[in-house]
Amino acid sequence: MISMHGLYELKPDQDQSEFEQAFTAYAKQLNEMGLNIGWQSFSRRPHPGYNLMPPEQHGLVAMYFEDDEQANRCWDVVATDDEPIASLHQGVNQKVTNISFFYSDVNTHNV
Repeated sequence: MISMHGLYELKPDQDQSEFEQAFTAYAKQLNEMGLNIGWQSFSRRPHPGYNLMPPEQHGLVAMYFEDDEQANRCWDVVATDDEPIASLHQGVNQKVTNISFFYSDVNTHNV
């Protein structure tokens, strides 16, 4: 399994619930097109022990893929900037700032 993680901050005029709706619509459309196998969204919570040197962003999304082939197909579809993905992707991106991404192998999971 492969994952893409994106760290982000909401723009000042944006609401977390609106971001969640936009991200879910985007990820669900990709899933219906066979371009991911799942997704998650997280918001960082304060904790005196667990928050050791956290990133500056407070939001995290993850998208999961069966393998590199599926992940690359997803990338290619998003990069073409065609519908039905283009407006959904733009709907997510217009709500966030200070974005960073990383791509990784999922070595252990029970989900």
